[in-house]
Amino acid sequence: MILDKSTDTSGLTQVAALSDELQPVFDQAGSKYQACDIELFFVFRCLPEEYERKSTVRYAKKDNTIYFDMTVSEDQYKTFSKSRQ
Repeated sequence: MILDKSTDTSGLTQVAALSDELQPVFDQAGSKYQACDIELFFVFRCLPEEYERKSTVRYAKKDNTIYFDMTVSEDQYKTFSKSRQ
């Protein structure tokens, strides 16, 4: 199994830093489930509400990849502490 991630966020929140903190978890899960022939790709987005971007999940059969596009409101998150985010 391959686990990978990306972020789309401004510097107003800690979303990118929190995403980086997940890397050891991704590495451990990838090692533990090596026999699984699939990729899980996460995109963590923290965007202004005016973008009206919604979270989605899709499976790309030709790449054998499940994409998790997770979007949260920058307008809300910028007021939260790192631990609350």
